[in-house]
Amino acid sequence: MEVSLTVTAPCTIAVDPLDFGSIGTQTTGASPVDASAAIDVTCTSDADYQVGLDLGGNADDDQRRLRNTGATNEYLNYGLFTENATYTDAWGDTLDTDTVVGTGSSAEQTLTVYGRIPAGQAVSLGAYTDSVTATIWYGPWWQGRGASCIGRAPRRRLS
Repeated sequence: MEVSLTVTAPCTIAVDPLDFGSIGTQTTGASPVDASAAIDVTCTSDADYQVGLDLGGNADDDQRRLRNTGATNEYLNYGLFTENATYTDAWGDTLDTDTVVGTGSSAEQTLTVYGRIPAGQAVSLGAYTDSVTATIWYGPWWQGRGASCIGRAPRRRLS
């Protein structure tokens, strides 16, 4: 008689909204607008994982964009990054390239995503939104395991 057991490495992901706040002018000004949000990852101890963020629902090529909810063709460029020292390491969803890599500890681990709206963009009044999908890949990558979480992130209200 053969007896067996397979221990899997389940992971979960939860994403907080990223809210850039409000500005009272129709330009993003001389300085960029920055914000951050938490991504909570829980994986079995010693389970390797990677977390990726797609380009969102309004991207133009590789540029993430917020869309004015009251207008069809009004957009505001923004970026999501893995660090906030220089805002140069874009957070993407290409495995082993621009994702965040970690190892599970059986406890919740918090990753931070840093958002930036570049300065000097002319915009119309209104609320600007995008929807970005966060995906976690875990275990042996070739097994295709993954979980996704779609969040309303980032948001920007202009008044």
